[in-house]
Amino acid sequence: MSREGLTQVLSVAARDLIEEFWLIELGRDHIRESQNLILEYHLRTLDALHFAVLLSLKELDPILMSADQRLLSAAQHKGLQILNPEGKH
Repeated sequence: MSREGLTQVLSVAARDLIEEFWLIELGRDHIRESQNLILEYHLRTLDALHFAVLLSLKELDPILMSADQRLLSAAQHKGLQILNPEGKH
């Protein structure tokens, strides 16, 4: 891919991120919750942070999409809906 093509792809991706995704500020509560999730479910650090943020949005009835079985199990245990793109439960 040419440099110009890459610039165009990145520009479209950035626009889509701004228009279609929420940016949520990571707070101390998220970090503390992620530490608890690591200890309770043996999650990897970034998975635990992702999960902690999702739990803070639980009133919006979010769906966790992941192929990581440990993360999916933890989400089910916490009462979240899950979606495995690989089709496995």
